[in-house]
Amino acid sequence: LTSLDFNGANALTTLSCSFNQLTSLDFNGANALTTLSCSYNQLTSLDFNGANALTYIQCGFNPLTSLDVSNNNALTNLSCTDNQLTSLDLSNNTALTFLFCNRNQLTNLDIRNGNNEALFKFFAGENPNLTCIYVDDADYMNANWADYIDPASTFVENEAECEALSVEDNALELDVFIYPNPTDNYLFIEGNKNPVSISIYNLLGAEVIATSATDKINVSELSKGVYIIRIS
Repeated sequence: LTSLDFNGANALTTLSCSFNQLTSLDFNGANALTTLSCSYNQLTSLDFNGANALTYIQCGFNPLTSLDVSNNNALTNLSCTDNQLTSLDLSNNTALTFLFCNRNQLTNLDIRNGNNEALFKFFAGENPNLTCIYVDDADYMNANWADYIDPASTFVENEAECEALSVEDNALELDVFIYPNPTDNYLFIEGNKNPVSISIYNLLGAEVIATSATDKINVSELSKGVYIIRIS
């Protein structure tokens, strides 16, 4: 199949059209559609206008570059793995419980829908350019889903936290280098002088680590997140 016309299919609730040569889908007339499986086609974009009752969407293994589900408030399951998506906004999908968006080209993922604790499955790994994942509660997501994102990805709650992150090693004055950033275990400091003292603060301003006369800091006990380092 290369095309599908839903005009007159007002009672259709379930559609499986995977493993075809579809390049587009027009859902006008599919008002009752709740379940869609359209994986393994040639779809480059999907607009679900006219299919606002969808609760289940499986659209993996397509060359999708965009996906708009902003009007699908009843959506509970979304699987869009193995596409070319660069951005995915799920902030309107308050009923979402299953999300599989791994193996894309995401640089932006927003799931601040006010109901992240309802997630039963969450996979967002193998998106090498995804630095920030916007969530309701970073601590909760770190405690439950940190193993299902890339090491370079970080759960953040707002744009300010994302801007504070850096994927580059930080070069300071006097040829002082701090690396790697992000880090999981140790933070290394190199330069032409040993630092006299080092303090690390969380975003609330509380000092969480204080040390001196060292070029290696163990940060493995810190919760994943954004921190500020002060070197004297």
